[in-house]
Amino acid sequence: MNYLKHQFALALLFISVSALAQTPPPVQNKMKLFFEKVYIHTDRALYAPGEDLWFKAYVINARDNHLIGTSKNLYVELIAPGDSIVSKEIVYLEDGIAKGDFSIKPKLPAGNYRLRAYTNWMRNFGDNFIFEKPVTITGNTEATGKRAVTSIQAEKNRTSTSILSQPALRFFPEGGSLVNEISSIVAVRAENAQGKGIPAAGAIISAAGDTVAHFSCDSLGMGAFALLPFAGQSYHGTIKYQGQNITAQLPAALANGLALKIAKKDTLLYITISCDKATAASLAGKPFTLSAKHAGSTVIDQQIQLTGNQVSVKIPQDILPEGIAAFTLYDDQHKPNCERLIYIDRSTNTVKFAIGLDKPVYKPRERVNVNIKITDAKNHPVNGNLSVAVVDAGLNPVERSNIAAYFMLQSEIKGNIEHAERYFDTTNINRVKQLDLLLLTQGWRDFVWKRLADAPINISYLPEQGFTLNGRVKKESNKAPVAAANVTLSAPRASGQKLFFTQTDASGNYYFDNLQLFGEQNVRVSTRDVKGEANGIIELDSLATHSLSVNKAGVKSNQDVNPQLIAEVARRAPLIKGLDSVTNLKEVKIRGTHNITLRDQIAVTSGYPDEVLNVKADDLTFKSLKAYILYASKQAKPDPNGDNIVFFADGHTYKPRIIVDNTEVPFTDEDDADILEHYYNSYLNLPMNVVEKVVIKRLMAGLKAPKIGGNQQANIMGNTVLGAKSGGINFIFIIYLTLKPGALQKNNGGITTANIQGYYEARTFYKPIHNSTGFDSSKPDMRNTIHWEPMVKTDATGSAKVSFYNADPKTTVRVIVQGVTDTGEPVNAVKNYVVK
Repeated sequence: MNYLKHQFALALLFISVSALAQTPPPVQNKMKLFFEKVYIHTDRALYAPGEDLWFKAYVINARDNHLIGTSKNLYVELIAPGDSIVSKEIVYLEDGIAKGDFSIKPKLPAGNYRLRAYTNWMRNFGDNFIFEKPVTITGNTEATGKRAVTSIQAEKNRTSTSILSQPALRFFPEGGSLVNEISSIVAVRAENAQGKGIPAAGAIISAAGDTVAHFSCDSLGMGAFALLPFAGQSYHGTIKYQGQNITAQLPAALANGLALKIAKKDTLLYITISCDKATAASLAGKPFTLSAKHAGSTVIDQQIQLTGNQVSVKIPQDILPEGIAAFTLYDDQHKPNCERLIYIDRSTNTVKFAIGLDKPVYKPRERVNVNIKITDAKNHPVNGNLSVAVVDAGLNPVERSNIAAYFMLQSEIKGNIEHAERYFDTTNINRVKQLDLLLLTQGWRDFVWKRLADAPINISYLPEQGFTLNGRVKKESNKAPVAAANVTLSAPRASGQKLFFTQTDASGNYYFDNLQLFGEQNVRVSTRDVKGEANGIIELDSLATHSLSVNKAGVKSNQDVNPQLIAEVARRAPLIKGLDSVTNLKEVKIRGTHNITLRDQIAVTSGYPDEVLNVKADDLTFKSLKAYILYASKQAKPDPNGDNIVFFADGHTYKPRIIVDNTEVPFTDEDDADILEHYYNSYLNLPMNVVEKVVIKRLMAGLKAPKIGGNQQANIMGNTVLGAKSGGINFIFIIYLTLKPGALQKNNGGITTANIQGYYEARTFYKPIHNSTGFDSSKPDMRNTIHWEPMVKTDATGSAKVSFYNADPKTTVRVIVQGVTDTGEPVNAVKNYVVK
């Protein structure tokens, strides 16, 4: 694709970009205009409440289909039939790749949902690059699943009657218009009352009553015929459908004008430009321009002169990139007269993508090895970034799209494309003809690059490199903004840098940009003047501002789901949920006084008595909590190497842990010194009027941590805390603080704290191991998704291997592999096997 990269260098525009309202004061930057596309591969498209939806995201450069790493934040949302967002995640894109999952809420009603995904940058271009995919949820179910079936059917009935009132015929002359006395190809589409294509045969009849052409529409309602219109005549088409005679008028032919016809033959495109005699005479000797664009970039720009009423041009297909090319004929005033979409197919030169299995038939719970291989046309290995879904084919209808169909077609032509996968199925011998009919009928109705060319592009949203946390500092007395306040952000669980500094602007606003925050984060923001004293109250804005509104004319499900299938999915759901005994631990709570579970270790009572300090009215005179503890405690001492509190035991110095209102403050002994200092300052500098009680405990620590996963899940797999301590018994001192309600939210001492949700941390798909040392054989395994592996990469030989164990049902299993190669080609392959 070197020629394409050369075209990009010529076509990239430099634009002036203004920063968002949520970022620092607008700064003018010069950025190259680029376009992102996103595709979401889910494990399947039919779920029951309580199940998990697993996904992998691919973000590519829309011009060349290579993975692109410009944006880091991807917003993924589950949208209910009523157009409300029921679940939302922000996932981190690393070189255009991300993974995630949704837990389908148990009380979610049945219906056709939408999965939507976008980056902040995509919002500059309307809905042109916003990804949407239909997902069916069976809804709240009873044992038989009847309630789910009824709900789904009712929702389908509501949506199916709101599109068209009756069947329809639509006609699309090639190039845009019919011209009298010029033969043209006319595409036709027959649709039922729900807007879906229907097979039909019909005729074209002139106003004089003569039948001038016949046509036949395929299973998706598309066909074509040739027509030579004459002056003084009008034409209509007619079909018979379910006992009805359906008629529709053809577009009126122009008395004078140009017509464009393009045909493929072997490796060439044969382009014919025709006009009537009067037009030929008026345009003789005047230059025309034939332009071909791919993804908004000009690939061909050729001048043509009419010497008669027809001219032909031959163009090699190999000078055009794979995908949709838009041919436009401009007159001497550079006004477009004709337009035509052509799909350039590189299937004979593209990569070879294959899935291999050990054998075609397996037993329940038997191990399966899937071998994946990607090579180019010369059998050289190709690198690919892939995701693998293995599902029970008996419960999951074949999805009517895939990554290739979406990136190469559906993302270019908006609106519902029925059975988009058929146009990229190389076993379909009619796919080239069918794809051409699709472009003739549906192509120019809603073509992405056409719409972008017709509308001004206003850049209002920047590519995000992380989270932006912002807010204001105000005076407590009169709420006036505090300018030039020193604001510190402490985020101990951030990736990379954890302590950040900035100053407020003239309006009291502060900004922290490009924060790498994963999972639930406890952050603390403080403000100080040059003397280190609190100088105002802090307001902290939400991370989720400026959310994208939901388009009410969104994607509707095009899956016809069998009611018995829905009932079986509902029946299996509780069995699947019980397979992996997972307990979510949202936060570490301290319970009891003998064994105390901390985030990274267990501490036990050492035999030393607790030191209990009850705050009295006289104690409110102390300047800070630190000053009070140093006065009232018999154990606490000033830190000889700092400004905080330490404890001495067995000749060693110990810095304390802090537990507030029975919840551990999220820092540990291994945190950086500046983080520890900031946290100690945050709590030990609290004013005494918010403190009710202080308890100091001396415990033994260094014991082995509990079996808790790094994503705060305890399960039967036996995961342990990353970096947990084991061995080496020592002491640990804990300061328990009991604070007055809302003490940490009142900005006392110029401090505010908040629990915020950073990037979603994807869970790991549960993989039972069916052998003598693994899975409990007495527990039924009724998994619908047999296996999900989102991060698969081919090795130096272009190969990858995925292994898993079958579930109990005797059924057909479908293996779906999708992804993008390093050469920028979306790939998709499906392989079935039998379990019996």
